[in-house]
Amino acid sequence: MKRLLFVVLALVLIVKVGAEEHLVIKGVPINGTLKEFTEKLIAKGCEEHFVNDKDITVKGDFAGYKNCRIKACAPANSDMVNTVEVLFPRQNTWEELYKNYITIKDMLEDKYGAPSSMREKFELSYTPGNDAARLQAVLNHRCKYMTVFETKLGKIVVSIHPKSYVVLEYTDYTNHEESRAAAMDDL
Repeated sequence: MKRLLFVVLALVLIVKVGAEEHLVIKGVPINGTLKEFTEKLIAKGCEEHFVNDKDITVKGDFAGYKNCRIKACAPANSDMVNTVEVLFPRQNTWEELYKNYITIKDMLEDKYGAPSSMREKFELSYTPGNDAARLQAVLNHRCKYMTVFETKLGKIVVSIHPKSYVVLEYTDYTNHEESRAAAMDDL
């Protein structure tokens, strides 16, 4: 009986330690093949949306937002997931877009602490004076809002995309370095 209890505890610790070596999104470690990773997201309530050679996109709720797209990506030399992008719903006003960005950024600060870098500005010769002008700057690629959080497990970036939605990108260092090492062997 003691031996069985010991084996069960050892297995639990192995699984727990393995999960702690990777960033986690929706309770799922960013690890495994694209298919394995997205199957776990589907088990959490997402629906498969789009499949490609190097990425799989699912749709679902994320951090209190409905109809988000979650895109799991693999490098060219592997099918191991190393980057996950969350694409929040497109917004029609600067006010709503900015609100989404600030809300996600604030939640990330609560979870990961102060950001390692941040850039929030419009690249214009003037300051846009109203909501419509700010949104037009976004659509014209003149809005540079991005906040980066570095952790020992990876990097998390929240930004405003030129197509008027917020993007949250997770890059898992363990899998990224493994795919990079495999590529370096070719050199």
